[in-house]
Amino acid sequence: MSNQITQSQSPLDHKPIVGFIKDMIGEGETNAGIVLHLWASKYRFNTTEKSIRRFRKRHGLEVNNKPANAGYKISGDEGEITSSADRSNPMDDPDAMLRERGLDPEEWLIDSATINEWDGPSAEEGMVTYHQAKLNLRRKRPELQLISARSDGWIAPPRKSVSNKDVRLIAVVGDQQAPYYDENLHYIFCGWAEENAPDEIVFLGDTVDYPEISRHRLDPENTATVNECTQSAYDLLRGVRQSAPSARIRKLAGNHDERLRNILLDKPSVQPLYGAKQADSLEEQGAVALGLPFLLRLDELDIEYVDPKGAYDLAQINLSDKLAVRHGWIARQGSGASALATLEHLGYSVIVGHTHRQSIIYKTTHDIDGATTTLTAAEAGCMCRVDQTPTKGRKWPNFTPLPDWVQGWTTVTVHSDGMFRLDNATYVNKTLLWRDEQYR
Repeated sequence: MSNQITQSQSPLDHKPIVGFIKDMIGEGETNAGIVLHLWASKYRFNTTEKSIRRFRKRHGLEVNNKPANAGYKISGDEGEITSSADRSNPMDDPDAMLRERGLDPEEWLIDSATINEWDGPSAEEGMVTYHQAKLNLRRKRPELQLISARSDGWIAPPRKSVSNKDVRLIAVVGDQQAPYYDENLHYIFCGWAEENAPDEIVFLGDTVDYPEISRHRLDPENTATVNECTQSAYDLLRGVRQSAPSARIRKLAGNHDERLRNILLDKPSVQPLYGAKQADSLEEQGAVALGLPFLLRLDELDIEYVDPKGAYDLAQINLSDKLAVRHGWIARQGSGASALATLEHLGYSVIVGHTHRQSIIYKTTHDIDGATTTLTAAEAGCMCRVDQTPTKGRKWPNFTPLPDWVQGWTTVTVHSDGMFRLDNATYVNKTLLWRDEQYR
């Protein structure tokens, strides 16, 4: 063999090419890879896989039992990755194997892993043991990764009983779209609640956003996972409950909240999970496990969930026999237009969210006998971010440029006879304006 190599006329057997090829073989490189590396190297040497195979044979460096070449393949929600042959254990860092192939470890689960071992030649050490890993992957499905919000065990203390008051103060607030809520505005709202002690707080919907399971195109740079949204909403609600320990708190669902329900109903693969609940006890029925009340721990926060028994736009809360609250389903251009359209559709006074605008409008109607009634409708504003300066690495709102939204909420002063007065608390330049007060 030594005479054959010495007499070889192949330029592959001449220095420094011969050493370069042996080093590549020792690293477990494939024949095709060696061809590419030779051309890309400083030697700019052009050869073929067939020539490399003959080189291996001349130098006794054939590998007959080497597993499949390194690579990966993705088909729908399943994938397979095969590492390069290596002297070290390629399973030391499976996330690195994913990232090297342009895959995000946060988006994939490893269903199974196989390690192949075999003995092969090394240019420096003779026969050595090589390793190669094969990973079988499954794409994470956000609708199947649901967990309840984390809690340290805190439970809202019992509320103090309050006798019927002649005048009640109610705050109607919503469209936080956690985790995209305005943290400074939320802080001010909690301070306002501590100072003014509202008798009731109504969350009018879209407390949580859930962009990953939206029907809209995903924005990977600015999205938030399902569980991040749930945790953020729980933290927000808990902050409000701690700021208003004596208030009755009720929550409506909104169209963003409803994304969880929609994906369970719309995807055949997970539809059987709709309505899955905790086991019943002797004292009570188990809660629906894949629903907002359970995931947000509303019972621990002493927050009443108003179940629409269907789509979100069916739910309503009556603040008196003359005024209702709904999340809202009508969106018209311009402040006040949606409130007016909703009032005309319902025929009674109402507060809505959904549009992220603020307004209070009035409409007087006349009965057949000439009697008049003045009705009122309000858009409560929003508590989500409006400034599109990137925050914590994300830009939001990310689906519309320069939105004409108004931040804040609506308060209601309700008298014992059902009559009421509406006031908008409006957030302007990091200052909250409410009645004759300013909050910063």
